[in-house]
Amino acid sequence: KHFLNRAKNSPAVTDDVRISANKVPGCLSTVHVDCTLEPKSDDDDSTMVVNYFGDSDGLLTKGLLALLIRGLSGCTPEEIQMVDPTFIQAAKISQTLTPGRNNGFLNMLAVMKKKALDAAEKGSGAATADEEKEEEKEEEAAIVTSFEEID
Repeated sequence: KHFLNRAKNSPAVTDDVRISANKVPGCLSTVHVDCTLEPKSDDDDSTMVVNYFGDSDGLLTKGLLALLIRGLSGCTPEEIQMVDPTFIQAAKISQTLTPGRNNGFLNMLAVMKKKALDAAEKGSGAATADEEKEEEKEEEAAIVTSFEEID
C-alpha cells in the first residue's frame, strides 16, 4: 500500500521526459527517469545536488520510483554513487517484491546513479529530445538480473 500511495501522490511529468534516453532498461513496466543538477539552496559554497523526476506506466513501479526519487533527490552526485544497492534487502523491500520487480528496482537505481554522474560531467542532467540520438549511441546502463551481480 505504501508504494501505491507514493505512486498516486507523485508529481506529473511532461512528455519530454518520456524519451528513450530516459528509459530504464530491464523493467517489467515502462519507466522513465531524468534529473537536474542544481545549487543546494542552503549552501554558500555552491555545492551542487541532483533532483530527480520520472514516471512509470505501472502503479507499483511508479511507487518504487517515487521512493528512489525522494531518497536520492537533494544529494550530491558523489553521495548518490555511494548508495549500496543491497539496501533493498536491509530495508526488507526485496521481500515484498517479485524477482522481476526487484531487478527493476535495482535497474532504476543503476540508471539514476548514471544520470547523476552524467549530470555532474555536463553541469545539467536533463536530456532533451535533441540529445536523445546522441544518448542512444552511448552504451546503455547495465541491466541487473540478480543480486549476485551487484556485489
